[in-house]
Amino acid sequence: LNLAEIVAIIRKQYPGSSNPPLPSLKTVGDLCFMAQGMSEEQVELPVCGFSGKVDQSVEQTGIHIDPSITITDHILSILTTNRSKALCYDALRGTATRQQFLTKALVAASIIQRINDDTHVGIMLPAVSATSVLITAAYLAGKTPVMLNWTVGESAMKHCMDCVNIQKILTVKTFFNTVKDQIPESLHDRFVFLEDEVKTLPLLTKLRGALISRLPGSIITSLISTQQQSSPEAEQTSNTAVI
Repeated sequence: LNLAEIVAIIRKQYPGSSNPPLPSLKTVGDLCFMAQGMSEEQVELPVCGFSGKVDQSVEQTGIHIDPSITITDHILSILTTNRSKALCYDALRGTATRQQFLTKALVAASIIQRINDDTHVGIMLPAVSATSVLITAAYLAGKTPVMLNWTVGESAMKHCMDCVNIQKILTVKTFFNTVKDQIPESLHDRFVFLEDEVKTLPLLTKLRGALISRLPGSIITSLISTQQQSSPEAEQTSNTAVI
């Protein structure tokens, strides 16, 4: 993440800089070559689907948020409106529309419900679009997502997990293998790798997620609300505070 921040600074200050893959940047010299646009390796980024136009209605009227409804309701009200509109982008998967994002979140919610009986679920990922999908999926599954930092050390991480009784931590193998030396070995067995879970997910579950994601937001809310285990009073306080 530190290297990604350095690369972002270089690209901002040197418009003609090249775009090498992060693993190829090993020395200060590599960064200098990058700034001069001389890197040997280049990455072709996926096409970005954002128009770049400012939403004038938001500028004029502001964003209205009703504090009496939950985070899940707010998320669904956005994702089920203008479904073909671009929602997020990253360098690995390109642009995702609201419809695509919601479909992934519903499928991931099925995984979370299957592997985790507790009220909280841990998530350990860098700032990529998949992280947003998992946070949304946790809410759809009736769980409280807890973002865990792999750099805080063993005692701090265990303390955070024990406070809310986190038994499962969602991540992906490529990321876990990069940072596992910074994660206490005693916690390794709590990690659940998404790619493994997706492989074993029944086709019917994937189709169900795709079909439900095309329903109106109010119906989706009704379908998922029966699966949520959180106390309504506690949930209302928590959601209002966050919103």
